[in-house]
Amino acid sequence: MNQILMTEKKKKQKQPKGPVGIKNIVRFFAGSIIVFGVVMIGQGSYAIYRGQENKRIDVAPEVNIVRVNDTAILTVNHNVEISKITYNWDHGEDTVLPEGTTSAEEVIILPNENTTLYITIEDANRKEITYQKQFLLEGVDITKPKIEIETQDGSDILKIVATDETELTSVTYKWNNEEEQVLTPSEDDKKKIEHEFEMTEGNNKLIISATDSNGNYENIEKEIIVSSRPTINITKDNDNLIIEVTDKYGIEEITVNLNGQVYSANDLGELKEVKVGPLKLVEGNNTISITVKNKNGLVGRGSTEIEY
Repeated sequence: MNQILMTEKKKKQKQPKGPVGIKNIVRFFAGSIIVFGVVMIGQGSYAIYRGQENKRIDVAPEVNIVRVNDTAILTVNHNVEISKITYNWDHGEDTVLPEGTTSAEEVIILPNENTTLYITIEDANRKEITYQKQFLLEGVDITKPKIEIETQDGSDILKIVATDETELTSVTYKWNNEEEQVLTPSEDDKKKIEHEFEMTEGNNKLIISATDSNGNYENIEKEIIVSSRPTINITKDNDNLIIEVTDKYGIEEITVNLNGQVYSANDLGELKEVKVGPLKLVEGNNTISITVKNKNGLVGRGSTEIEY
């Protein structure tokens, strides 16, 4: 009897009645609502973030195509990484350019006919955008002018020769930091411009540009070293021969051939005066040849016969 009463008492404890039971139920649902709200807020924030991200990558890349002489210069800038660029002429064979940056530039050779350039740009998110540009080239001059620079060893005169198959409008040149000079063709010959000027000794930078009547142009930038040749002086003292070499820029290499016997010195550094000898002469006729190379690469040579 006692055991049965105790069991019934436990059952009564598991089933609370009145205000206490209702309070526990309210707490349970309130907690569930809070947790559900936090989850929804997190999902909402992620959805907003994804929406902003999608909006960002959907911005089309900036594409620019310009003709320069016989080429098309393609430049692409994007706000996400460019995976690859594919292009073709009139849906012909594709050329694929693998990329991996947000900007790219390509120089494309133009055909000699009217044609259309088709371009497909794919970004890192596998989104593709296509562009096209028509080029009307039949009967259009797309050949750039030619520029030649002529110099002679031992001379400080430089000659510029610019030519074009149609007509030149101007040639400009700039020597070091001096003021730019402008040359125009004569009325007798519009296809050629020639000009000579005296160069400055030492290391020089020359910039030349030539433009034709159709807007095609050529630029050349070149470093030119103007140097005097090494000076060679030979002195005979009885049966001895003394050779003295001088160069104001520095002597790099000397080779002396006396009666078939060769004497040489390399890597002389910054020496501007070098003495070779004494070298022994033989009785009778002696033949000697000397080659000297200075720091600027100019070579001085001398040869003679000495009777002893």
